[in-house]
Amino acid sequence: MTELTFEESKARLDEIADAVASPDIDLDEALSLYEEAVKISLHACDVSEADVMEFQAVEEPPQEGVEYALVADGSETEDEPE
Repeated sequence: MTELTFEESKARLDEIADAVASPDIDLDEALSLYEEAVKISLHACDVSEADVMEFQAVEEPPQEGVEYALVADGSETEDEPE
């Protein structure tokens, strides 16, 4: 399978869903599309997990001795230790 992005995977899965919803589709074609959808879904999960792991690796770890507080907008600010 060609390496698809998450967005490309979702777009193809939407196309497959539309195709199998058609009353004109035969059983062999529906099964073939189902197999493709399973492969694409597994690939999309792998891509999504890799993106999460990459994001977590990039985040800066908390600094020792610095307290963090949530502000009204949900972001964090650094407070000086007392």
